[in-house]
Amino acid sequence: MKISFIPAAPDSLATLVVPVPKDGLAGAVLPGVSDDDAKLIRSAAAAMRFEGEAGGAFEGFVRAGDAARRVLLVGSGKGSVEDFEKAGAALSAKLLTSGETSAVADF
Repeated sequence: MKISFIPAAPDSLATLVVPVPKDGLAGAVLPGVSDDDAKLIRSAAAAMRFEGEAGGAFEGFVRAGDAARRVLLVGSGKGSVEDFEKAGAALSAKLLTSGETSAVADF
């Protein structure tokens, strides 16, 4: 796995990864996603009982023109080192089995 850091999200269909703290789903910001689609993602995640617990994950899709863009919410818990390690493990597990070739994480 190759990891690169860039100052801004590229205009692409790369998977959008958003860390969400415990009980922080309502305030989760999804950059580059329309307000309606962001509301749908947050509602769907809540329906699946995603609450931002460390290592938890929710995967959904939004419209991106004529294509679909994967949005992956990963729980960062209370923000401890251990919680972020669990979030990283969940992220790796989801991406390694997805066939995805690129992702943008917004920390």
